[in-house]
Formats: sequence, structure tokens, C-alpha cells
Amino acid sequence: MNTTRSHSYLFLISLFCLALAVPAQELVQIETSGSPGRNGTPGQDGQSSPGGGFFNIQEGYDGQNGGPAGPSTRGENSGEISVELSGPTGSDGKLTGTVVLRGRIRGDSGAENSVDRSASIGTSGWIFFRANGGKGGKGGKGGDGGEGGRGRQGQNATQFSNGMNGEPGRRGGDGGNGTPGSDGGNGGRIAVSVKADQAGLLMLVRTEA
Repeated sequence: MNTTRSHSYLFLISLFCLALAVPAQELVQIETSGSPGRNGTPGQDGQSSPGGGFFNIQEGYDGQNGGPAGPSTRGENSGEISVELSGPTGSDGKLTGTVVLRGRIRGDSGAENSVDRSASIGTSGWIFFRANGGKGGKGGKGGDGGEGGRGRQGQNATQFSNGMNGEPGRRGGDGGNGTPGSDGGNGGRIAVSVKADQAGLLMLVRTEA
């Protein structure tokens, strides 16, 4: 049996057993998630009428309708991650305990950035890849309708005059229309590759997309 390959397998098996026993932590995080969408703007509240009432000379009027809310926008799509993992070996052929990540990140717009990272594996931890679509914007709230003016008060009769009926209050304004929330963006693609004799490195990988 090849001695170098045997040492590599023993190292990776030991790494996996230790990782199960120790709380997880992130060794490296690579992310290309989409930006969240814009929330809808709230509508403007309708203007309320001034009072009425017995001593109010100005007659009340209907409350104004509330304004409509602004539209929300869709979340941005995530990009794409394409990375190769490798575990360098020393002069004795054994893995050095370091993992190297090389590849690229391509955003939804097409812009690319290279990935060239390394981390000490140690006895625990994960290499985390995230490519979530952006959250859709929340719908806007329609404006509140304005209050209608109060009706005039009635007047009691006296021994010298007749009473007067009160007047009804005015109509309040309708609330403005709200807008629906928008869809979230599409999740991205994550591609992680390794050499056949270092397949155990995939045990370090955690993804979210």
C-alpha cells in the first residue's frame, strides 16, 4: 500500500473523529449572497378635518383619504462559488494540517473575484460557503385615512327659544392601498472539488444556498 496515501487517510479519519467531539467554528467563510430588496415606502396619512362642535364657526369636512404605499423590489439573485480544496503535504508525504482554497466567485452581475485562502485545520471547525438569494422587500403600509370633522352639537330649548338639532359628523377618509411584498432572489450555485486521495476534506464543508 502507498505509504503517503495511508498517512493522508489516517490524518483525515482522525480529523473527522475530533470534529465530532468539539463544538463547531468557522475556519473560513466564502459568501456571495444577493442583496435584499427595497421595502415599500408607507403611504401618506390623509389630513383630518377640524372640529365642528357648537362653538366652532368653521364647519367640519370629510377626512382625506390616505395615500397609497410605494412598491417593494425583488431580492437580488446570488452569485456562484467555484472552489478547489487541497491539503498540502510535507517532505515526509504527510498532510500539514492546512487546507487551501483556490477558485473564483462570480456575482449575479457577472463580475468575478478570485479566491485564494488558507486555514489551519486543527481539531475542529468548518469551511462555510454561503450563496443565498436576497430577501424580497416588504410591502408598504397604506396611509391612514384622515378623521372626519365632528358634527355640531345640538342646542337645548329655553323658555325664550326653540332647541336645535345637532348635525352629523363628516365621513372619515379611506385608508390608502398597501403594496405586496416582493419575491426573494434565487440562491446561487456552490461547486467544491478535491483530488481523489483527499476526498476526506469534504467533511469540513458546510453550505447554505
